[in-house]
Amino acid sequence: MSIKTIEDHLNAGRLSVTVMDDGSGILLDSEQEALFNLNATGLFIIERIREGCGSVKALADALAGAFEVDQKRARVDAEKFVTDLSASL
Repeated sequence: MSIKTIEDHLNAGRLSVTVMDDGSGILLDSEQEALFNLNATGLFIIERIREGCGSVKALADALAGAFEVDQKRARVDAEKFVTDLSASL
């Protein structure tokens, strides 16, 4: 599964996001009736995917800028998030 597939599920309504007041979020997979808790980083990644950010590099660039982490760490975090979410869908 890819970023594009996650984006397609978001656009089709299979995945929906609720943003919490503390900056975290909840991702609902309506097909599997599953909930995923998102920390601020996970929510940020989902929001970038919804906006059309279509590569791990683009996600890592956005993370590095927003969270003031180095590019290597941002790439590892983005890859792990996409891989873990993809495996759960």
